[in-house]
Amino acid sequence: MERFEISLLFDIYGKLLTERQREMLSLYYNCDLSLAELAEMFSVSRQAARESIKRGESLLIDYENLLGIYKTKKELNEIATDLLASIEKGDTAETKKAADKLKKLVEE
Repeated sequence: MERFEISLLFDIYGKLLTERQREMLSLYYNCDLSLAELAEMFSVSRQAARESIKRGESLLIDYENLLGIYKTKKELNEIATDLLASIEKGDTAETKKAADKLKKLVEE
């Protein structure tokens, strides 16, 4: 997963991580600290900092695979965009199609 997606997963699932994992991931992704800077801050080796980041990323991906909140949120955003565009165009067929997609997603 790319850096941006991990950051979004962190926003959704970050509270499920340990406090230390949250701190490290937040500093790494949100404050753009390097592994060397994290290692120094947490008094660990650079390798230990890297492993902690990777473990946190893996947990975030696992949570998404189990719960699918990011995927659902992304799909809802796409449907809302389609709905608004079709309403602005006055295209009732496209509006109905987007509304059907929304209904199906909600039912799942």
